[in-house]
Amino acid sequence: MEKKLEKPTISLRRFHESDAEEVSDLIKKTLIEVNIKHYPKRVIDHLVAHITPKHLAVLSRTRHSVVLTEGNDIVATGSYKKRFFGCGILQTLYVMPAYQGQGLGARTVGHLEQVAGAQKVRSMHLEASLWCSGFLYKARI
Repeated sequence: MEKKLEKPTISLRRFHESDAEEVSDLIKKTLIEVNIKHYPKRVIDHLVAHITPKHLAVLSRTRHSVVLTEGNDIVATGSYKKRFFGCGILQTLYVMPAYQGQGLGARTVGHLEQVAGAQKVRSMHLEASLWCSGFLYKARI
């Protein structure tokens, strides 16, 4: 009898500072492989230079940051920050190129919206690159 292989599950959890290097690599990979198609190389180079593990660790102290994992690998990330007057901002939403189109961005945004709602946030702003407008429309964000 043939044994059926189970598809690994994708888990969502809070970002830990020990994740910073892997998340930095994920963001850089996404910028270089995906965003480069829509932005000048100098813009991508600038972003890549600033997305350091140290920078992400510092940002995580003022945001609700999450990662999605498959096994021990981080495959997506996103963060939310409460602003003022009942407003919030979704930031740093990246999905590893090989995992795009599988609903991980929408899952991340959905979770962050729940966190914001629990904090009485009434409106959200999403910082997003130009190329992801299709995702945003499809996910009805």
